[in-house]
Amino acid sequence: MTKGPKFALGDDVFARDPQRFIPECTCIVGEIDYYELIDGAYVYEFNASVGIVGGGRSERVSMKEADIHHRIGTPLSQLSGRPGHPGYNEFCRIARSWGYD
Repeated sequence: MTKGPKFALGDDVFARDPQRFIPECTCIVGEIDYYELIDGAYVYEFNASVGIVGGGRSERVSMKEADIHHRIGTPLSQLSGRPGHPGYNEFCRIARSWGYD
């Protein structure tokens, strides 16, 4: 008997071992937008942000439940302490949540 899916639509996830899927990859993260039960195992699909040293790209990925985990927090690569740069607003939001203005 198969139990229900571990992850739900809209969950933020990351690949446990990204280099297993894409050589020289530092991270694969995204929000689940589709899943199905295939041969007794859940397979999840999402539009992923793929981090590679020196850059990155977007890519559609499909992974089994054992290959992903819930993403918690904001990765440092998505933060910036420099006004006007991508990630600055998120940096400020986190700082305010810790009592800094």
